[in-house]
Amino acid sequence: MYDVLLVSPPSRMVNHYRPPLSLIHIGGYLTHKGLKVKIVDKPMKQVIRNKEFWKSKNTYLSEIRKEMLTDVRENPSDFVGVSCYSTEFDEVKELIRDIRGISKAKIIVGGVHPTLVPQDFNRISDYIVRGYGEMASYGIITNQQMSTKNFDDFCYPNYDLVDMDYYTTANPYAIRGVFLRATYLLAGFGCPSSCTFCVAKSLRPFFGVGNLRSPQRIIQDLNYLKDRYHIDGFYFIDDLFTIKKPYVLEFCKQVKNTKLLWGCSSKVTTLDEEMISSMAESGCIQMDFGVERGSNEELQKLKKGQTIEKVKEIFNLCSSYKIRTFANFIVGLPEESQKDREDIELLVREISPTIISFNLFESYCGTELKGKTEYSLIEWIKKKTKEHNSLWRNFRCYLSRKYWKNILFSKKKMNYLKQLWTLIQEVINQKFQ
Repeated sequence: MYDVLLVSPPSRMVNHYRPPLSLIHIGGYLTHKGLKVKIVDKPMKQVIRNKEFWKSKNTYLSEIRKEMLTDVRENPSDFVGVSCYSTEFDEVKELIRDIRGISKAKIIVGGVHPTLVPQDFNRISDYIVRGYGEMASYGIITNQQMSTKNFDDFCYPNYDLVDMDYYTTANPYAIRGVFLRATYLLAGFGCPSSCTFCVAKSLRPFFGVGNLRSPQRIIQDLNYLKDRYHIDGFYFIDDLFTIKKPYVLEFCKQVKNTKLLWGCSSKVTTLDEEMISSMAESGCIQMDFGVERGSNEELQKLKKGQTIEKVKEIFNLCSSYKIRTFANFIVGLPEESQKDREDIELLVREISPTIISFNLFESYCGTELKGKTEYSLIEWIKKKTKEHNSLWRNFRCYLSRKYWKNILFSKKKMNYLKQLWTLIQEVINQKFQ
């Protein structure tokens, strides 16, 4: 008998090798407090996303859903916790309905959508968690109120609750484009930006900004993951890891000794040469940026809080220190012109990111910017993604001494060889899809 089962919507299983990090954190805190926890997690084994996969995707997800429900039925518990993004609302409603049909457990929902629109779950769930789920879930299960402002006090991720042997398999998805035995980490929550297309501003009252785990605690987790699962790298999944310069410099000092390669999300306005130099020296090989648009006028409309000039400066610095750059752009905004897209392409050619992602605008609850999705641009996105992403630019890191030194000292060299054919298939699929 478990105190609680924690469940992610089955559709998240489409994500390549990405563990349910929020449940790992919630489940870790609950086990730290002495509760018996099970994460219901069924990773999708079909890795190659070719045309045949997309044709059969719903069949795969249906099978995963059945397996999850079987797990719920065969593992009685007093509570079932379900996570939900806004795009998953209909799926989560159906999932909860089916869970109620096979279990008498009380239902707890949490995540972005319940945080922003709790009323949507009034007749669906028994409890609604807004914001951090660790202490709130513990309070619901034990009827004890917990409170603290120190992230370290409730941050005890328990990776052993999921199949980390699977999630740490050599793959090019954690640090996107880099074939590595890497996993995902969370340093903290919150972003100070007010981008009109993002929900970060609406989530700020619940998660705050800059509430970070101490570098020492993160290093403890990394050493455990390295010793137990033999990771060779990691990626911070934070909205904005580089939010505090002193914190980043201190972390770089400490992480250097792990000899791990790593990546993170950043924003050009938070960086300078001292930080970039320190990050590169400590093993950072990639930063992901939301560049979004190709002109200052468009950036101002989005309240992005950055300029094209700053973008160029930081991308040049990253190139100088051999840090790969992943540039995200958004297209299909309300009143967008052809010139706006041409400006984006012009900037892409000038800053030459390692990887470019063109993303189609969609408005979600909690975002300031509203408008319809221009699905007619999907073909444009596919065409420009192929046109601007250079296979050579992405694969240059595989010629670097830093990368091969990491692989040669890996305790799981055979895993790389076993996964090499999968990597080749995936590259071919991306090239000719």
